[in-house]
Amino acid sequence: MEASINNATQILSREKKKSHYEPRLVLQIIAIGFGSTAFGYASAVIAPTLSQPSFLEYMDLGLTNPNRAHILGATNSLYFAGGFIGSFVNSWVSNRYGRKASIASACLLMIVAGALVAGSVHIGMFIAFRFFTGWSAVSLLAAVPMWITEVSPPHGRGILAELHAWMAILGYVLANYVGVGFYYYHAPGGNQWRGPLAFVCLFPLITLCFTPWAPESPRWLLMQGRDSEAFAIIQKLHRSKHDLDETFLRAEFAEMVTQVTVDRSLDSSWRILWTRPSYRKRALIACSLLSALYSSGIMVVANYGPTIYSGLGFSTSQSLQLQAGQLVTGLLALTISMTFVDRLPRNIMLGGGLYLCAIPLSIEAALVARFVGTDNKAALSAGVAFIFIFGFIYNMWLDGPGYFYASEIFPTHLRAKGATLCVMCYSLINILWTQVAPTAFANIGWKFYLVFVVCSVVFGTTILFIYPDTLNKPLEEVAAMFGDEDLMAVYSEASTHDHETKDGVVTGEETVASSRPGLEMSTSSSYNVMAMQVLGAKGRKLDDVPATTDANIIFKRTLVRPVAFERWIEVCSLGSNNILNLVPAGDTLRTWIMHEYGQNNEDIRGHLHSCARSKIHLSFDMWTSEGKTMSLMAVVAHYLDKDFNDRTMLIALRRLFGPHSGANVAETLLDVIDEFHVRDRLGCFMTDNAESNDTCLKCVMRKVYPTSPDDAISERRLRCWANVLNHVARLFLFGCDADAFRLEDATNVALDRENECLSAWRKRVPVGKLQNITTFMIYQGLTTAQGAVQEYLSCRHRRR
Repeated sequence: MEASINNATQILSREKKKSHYEPRLVLQIIAIGFGSTAFGYASAVIAPTLSQPSFLEYMDLGLTNPNRAHILGATNSLYFAGGFIGSFVNSWVSNRYGRKASIASACLLMIVAGALVAGSVHIGMFIAFRFFTGWSAVSLLAAVPMWITEVSPPHGRGILAELHAWMAILGYVLANYVGVGFYYYHAPGGNQWRGPLAFVCLFPLITLCFTPWAPESPRWLLMQGRDSEAFAIIQKLHRSKHDLDETFLRAEFAEMVTQVTVDRSLDSSWRILWTRPSYRKRALIACSLLSALYSSGIMVVANYGPTIYSGLGFSTSQSLQLQAGQLVTGLLALTISMTFVDRLPRNIMLGGGLYLCAIPLSIEAALVARFVGTDNKAALSAGVAFIFIFGFIYNMWLDGPGYFYASEIFPTHLRAKGATLCVMCYSLINILWTQVAPTAFANIGWKFYLVFVVCSVVFGTTILFIYPDTLNKPLEEVAAMFGDEDLMAVYSEASTHDHETKDGVVTGEETVASSRPGLEMSTSSSYNVMAMQVLGAKGRKLDDVPATTDANIIFKRTLVRPVAFERWIEVCSLGSNNILNLVPAGDTLRTWIMHEYGQNNEDIRGHLHSCARSKIHLSFDMWTSEGKTMSLMAVVAHYLDKDFNDRTMLIALRRLFGPHSGANVAETLLDVIDEFHVRDRLGCFMTDNAESNDTCLKCVMRKVYPTSPDDAISERRLRCWANVLNHVARLFLFGCDADAFRLEDATNVALDRENECLSAWRKRVPVGKLQNITTFMIYQGLTTAQGAVQEYLSCRHRRR
């Protein structure tokens, strides 16, 4: 199992530089990303609102109001206080009802709260419903990046998660430009300030409309035991031109399933976050992440930008336009960031970004200290420029990773709580900065910038040396970076060369390479190659290989052996003189078995689809009764299960009517394939070497894959090793003409003399080395082998 899991890990490592997703996934992320736009718009709309003369007049917040600074601070801080509480509720909804439910509920709350904020009749009502707007907005801040992280493939996750930041900045831009537009609009009664606030309802409404068609997080579905739904979503979202045979897709999903199986059994309480050292480290990182980033001063610039520009000598209209323009540069920065966010280590981007942010803010502090209150237009304009540069650096280096890094470091069962911790601390730190900002600007002026400079340097150093790099790591492997190898089912640092064949089990690169010509070019994944090699006995002990014609081995491993049949065996084993009175009639027994089979048939199909992690490979053979009055066809499925162990399952034992022609056999085989819904999962076929089987497989493949070339069909044709050895042994022992292979009529004499003949064979070397093959031969061509042995004994007697 370990080697197979390592094989999955190696596939992911090898494929990580390719984009394993289609435009469909990008479009769905953009649709749900309007929730991020809703967060950005709701957070930013307060800045132009507080600069609207009509709002200040309506709410009596003019310069003559002695409580003006405190009330303005409360409008922002209570917004984030709502976010603090909402983050806890979001975590519970996300774990209980799913990631989509948490997004939808937050959107619904924002629509209601936004409408009431726009309709506020006094400042108390305004602040109260800003609280609930913050509740919903911060919930979206936690839920949307977490959903994006969980539906994205390892490579490209940074770019796709960056769309959240891009859409959030888009919300900031729209909020400011709408504010600018309404600044120039004069509504009757001075109500133009209500227009921008009413637009808060638009973006959550868009997200709410798209949510029913968005996929649920596959990892959340796996945590609920809904494996088939999760796999269907991964198939739709992570299919790409680089992975036409679903090699990467199945390897990624196998890693998810294996790890979630472990996660599902683990404690997911809040207590465990602080009692287990590795979880505690994650929790501390989550708490410090957005605290560090927003201690750079970005939220103060975003929410009080017009105030800053007014302090530099610009008018209200100019300040609003500068604020909007600064955010447009943020969109440009995020667009550029998408080109390298999945190339640079996460800790370098975060820590280095904070260092870079400290530089323009230090210059800004010097310019404000030296030139504010003067008429030096060049210096004051430079102050605006360095605010723009500061925002540009933040958006390029910090905005994207800041939102998705916390979701990357937590395991599935704790990811919602980790995201909650992150946005909870985001809310707390912004309550601090937005509440004190008006007072700080009024009292300490330029020195307030130095607080952010010091915080940026301290937090930047901490991130560089403490935060692990999660670049291109599958979410299931990140745990190893925190020392949680004991809780992982998929982690290994060893290479394929470190996994040699052990105890007769194929491991390492033996599961990938193939000695069969043409197999390397087939469309089967490396898991499928592993299954093919198990079927072909590569690297295996011969007595461990489940021969497709050995009914005992197959029957012992099958999942369809009915309980009624087991009872019948028990009854037959009682040894009673009245045994015939206890055995049910044939029709009754058949009714029992068929009834039970019918009940379990759906379970068998479900088992194949939920437990098979590889393609499903089929082997089949036929038995004919004496006199050829009845023919039976057995179909056996071979695959790798959830633990990557090779499994063999008898799925059908069908009566074959008519001739044994390839076309006739193909019809029966297709019925079995369709009954168990495995057309889209077919791998290779193993049969004996009869020409009719070649015809059969061509008929089957033409029906399943009409456009497949002949070479692709032949690559899926595997030869039964035991049947080949049987023919080789007969050719070696009994001659080279066709008569050596002809099956003769069975006789009771041959059965009686089986042990005597085998005993004679064992006395002769090297013939005695073929003991197992001889046994196989007797079951395959009983009388021919018996006749050959009799002839051999007769010749020996004549020599004497």
